[in-house]
Amino acid sequence: MRLSLRIQNSLIEIIKLLFIVLFVYAAVSKWLDFEHFKMQLSRSPYISIYAPWLAWCLPIVELIIAGLFLFYKSTKLAFYTSLFLMTLFTTYLYVVLHYSEDIPCIDQTGF
Repeated sequence: MRLSLRIQNSLIEIIKLLFIVLFVYAAVSKWLDFEHFKMQLSRSPYISIYAPWLAWCLPIVELIIAGLFLFYKSTKLAFYTSLFLMTLFTTYLYVVLHYSEDIPCIDQTGF
């Protein structure tokens, strides 16, 4: 079963819109509570030394990706960049959950 070209284009536009909302919301929420975000990064395993740099770069990258989705010629790049960023984040979570002694945001009592 193959979807019509019109349905495919509609799905792509919906996914693009959802990514734009996701990345703009994530970037703005980080900047609205910047000091708290930076403090959380500084407490994260493996990336704490990069916290000041990441606190500025991550929201900027998220806004750049959202901007890439706005232009037809850069849509493919935006999807690949989104995939890379999401894969990087997922990999980081996996490493922290499986190999870190101190897992942030987890109650150490086991509950």
